[in-house]
Amino acid sequence: MACFPGQAPEGFRLRAALLLVRHGDRGPLLPVRNLSGIDCGVPPVLPAGLRSVYAGYGRAASRAAAGWRARLEAVGGTGALLPADGRCRQGRLTPRGVLQLLRLGAALRPRYAPLLAGVAPQRLTVYYSPTERTLQSGAALAFALAGEKSLGGAVWQATRNVDLCVTQCSCPAARQLYTRAGLAVRRRQADHPAFGELVSRLGPLAVEQPPEAPPLRPAELWDALLASACHQAPLPCLGESCVSAADAGSLLVFRQWEARQPRSQELRSAARLRMRRFFEEAGRQLSRVTSGDRTAPLLTVWAGHDLTLSAALLALGVRALSAQFQPPYASRLAIEVYEPTPANPQRLWQFRLLYNGEDVTPLVPMCAGAPSGRLDLCPLQTLLDFTGPGYMAPFGGRSYEQVCVDTNL
Repeated sequence: MACFPGQAPEGFRLRAALLLVRHGDRGPLLPVRNLSGIDCGVPPVLPAGLRSVYAGYGRAASRAAAGWRARLEAVGGTGALLPADGRCRQGRLTPRGVLQLLRLGAALRPRYAPLLAGVAPQRLTVYYSPTERTLQSGAALAFALAGEKSLGGAVWQATRNVDLCVTQCSCPAARQLYTRAGLAVRRRQADHPAFGELVSRLGPLAVEQPPEAPPLRPAELWDALLASACHQAPLPCLGESCVSAADAGSLLVFRQWEARQPRSQELRSAARLRMRRFFEEAGRQLSRVTSGDRTAPLLTVWAGHDLTLSAALLALGVRALSAQFQPPYASRLAIEVYEPTPANPQRLWQFRLLYNGEDVTPLVPMCAGAPSGRLDLCPLQTLLDFTGPGYMAPFGGRSYEQVCVDTNL
C-alpha cells in the first residue's frame, strides 16, 4: 500500500527532495479592462498561523531588501520581494500569490525542513526563471520552508528561460515542433466555429488592444478572465457590454474539452526537448547526493510557470496529469529521494513522485514494472538513467545537440 505523502516508507529515510513549483497568483499577461478595480490583496480574515507567517515574511523581506534589490531588478522587477499594495498589475505577482507560496511552504515544512537541519544553508538551492514573479515566489516558499536564513544563505540561481535551463539552452527543433503542434490545435479549433465566434466576441470586451492587433487566442482570453474569477470581481466590460458568467462558463467547457484531446507526437517531443536541461541538472544533483557529496543540495526548489510544469509532466509521460490545461497557481511536482535504513535488506535508493500531494509514481512509464518491490516507490537508478543518455532514446539515441538542429523532425 502506498504510504501517505508526508510519511517515509518503512525501511527508508527521506534523503533529498526536488520541488518544481508554479509561481503564485499574478495579474493577467494582457491589459485587461477594469483591472485597476480588482482587489488582489491578502484577504482580511486569515487563520492566525498563516497571518503570522505572512507578517513574519514581511519583516524578513524588509530586512533583506538591500541585498535583494539588484537580484530582483535583474529580472525586470521593482526591487521589492513583496508587492507594494493589493492592486493587480499586469504579469506581476500579487500579495495573494505570495500568500499561496507561504501557505504551501508552511504545509510542507514539517516534511522537508528536517533535510536542512544541522547542515550549511547552501544545501538549499533555488532556481528561478528570468521573471520577477518566479523569483518572488521562490523566496516566499524558501522562507516558509527554511526560515529567514534562506533569504541570505541559500544558493539562488537564475535560469535563462521558462524551461529553467541554466546553460546551452538553444533548441530550434523544439520551437519548430511547438509551432507545428500549435497549428494542429488551431485546425481543431476551426472545426468548432461557435467557439471561435465566442472568443472573437469576448476578446474586445475583456482586453484593451489596438484595432490592428491579431485576434486573441483562447488561452489568452482565459488568462484575461482569471483575474476576475480568482478574486470574486465583476467580469470585464466595455461600456455597457460585459462578459457574462455564462460566457466564461462556455469558454471553460471548451478549454476542458480541449485538454482531454490526445497530445500530438510533436507536442510530446517538443516538451521532452524543452525539459532536457532541467532533467539533466536534476539527475546530476541527485547523483551527488547518492555519492555522499557533502556539498550537494538536499532541497532544491525550481520556481517556474504553468508551461514548465506541463512540459515536465509530458516529458515524464504522466498523461493523466498533463491533460490538465493549466496547473493551478502554486502547483508543485515533487521528487523525493529515499535512502534505505541500515536495517533494510533492500539496499537500493528509491524515489517517489508527488503532484500536488498525490503520489503519482505508478503513473510514470519508467516505473511500470520497475523492481522496487513496492507500489509506491521506484528505483532511483531508473530516474538517473532517464535523466542521462536514455532521455534521448525517443530520438534514436542521438545527442541533444544533434536533435536540436535537425529541421526534419
